[in-house]
Amino acid sequence: MGTRGLEIATQKTEILVAKGPRNINTFRLNIMGKEIIPKKDLKYLGVVFQKNLIFSRHIEYVTKKAAEKLAATSRLMPNVGGPGYWKRRILCGVVHSVLLYAAPVWREAVKRKQQLDKLISLQRKAMLRVASAYRTTSAKAVQLIAGFPPIDLMVAERCFLFKIGGRLAGNRRMAYARTLKKWQERWEMTEGKAEWTKRLIRRVDEWVTCKHRTTGYYFTQFLTGHGSFGTYTKRIGKTRSDECGSCGVEDSPEHMYATCRRWNVEREELKFKLGHLPSVEDVIPRMLESKSSWKTLYGYITEMEMEMEGERAELEANA
Repeated sequence: MGTRGLEIATQKTEILVAKGPRNINTFRLNIMGKEIIPKKDLKYLGVVFQKNLIFSRHIEYVTKKAAEKLAATSRLMPNVGGPGYWKRRILCGVVHSVLLYAAPVWREAVKRKQQLDKLISLQRKAMLRVASAYRTTSAKAVQLIAGFPPIDLMVAERCFLFKIGGRLAGNRRMAYARTLKKWQERWEMTEGKAEWTKRLIRRVDEWVTCKHRTTGYYFTQFLTGHGSFGTYTKRIGKTRSDECGSCGVEDSPEHMYATCRRWNVEREELKFKLGHLPSVEDVIPRMLESKSSWKTLYGYITEMEMEMEGERAELEANA
């Protein structure tokens, strides 16, 4: 290096022993008279490396950094009001850009459950803001509603594009189709959580590729089942009973939509506009067919949700 006119900045030189004995305290390196002591981890080009290249400290670093970005953008995205669904997605793109930076380098880290859980937890918080969902909503449900694949599938997609070349539009489309296929397989195997959402949204690709889809605070309650429903408020201990005050039966999202007599007038108007009342399983497929169908059903469901929310708030205030 000296013969080529290059100098080493010893004060900026760091050493990381990637492979070696557990105890490396006795290891030293002398460069131009300066003793360099190995470090437990070091950051290079935005990636935190550590011994054995397990990247757990990198995951801690990016989740902390992404959490700071999320905290800043969350002030712009209250559950009620604020930007619309698609603008929220753009804002939360900042979080994903931080989490996925240099993914091909540290991709092996997501194979460790502890590290993957940290990434999923942070992604879930961001998706709750996109979908304007209750914080009790599962990661699986809110990822789909927000339209972002699980974080490990996003990492896999980045790595795949790194191998085949991500500049070509055809490669990007192929990689995304591959991700959607894996996501669909995983969605079909979902059990225990997001069962109601799974019943409504069966095809991942149809949902995420629909350009006129949107959601908000009230419609998301219907999609998740987490809202002003007796089945939910009883489960979280907010009410003692899950019965509908008008019908005396279980107050669920399905009951509100299809049979509750409080909404008979609105339901008849919906039947007149659409020709019939779609079954619960056909609500989302019908909405995805056209923008007009989406607007009609979205308005019908949102109107009921808003009134229920208002009544619930009034009851709590007078309790």
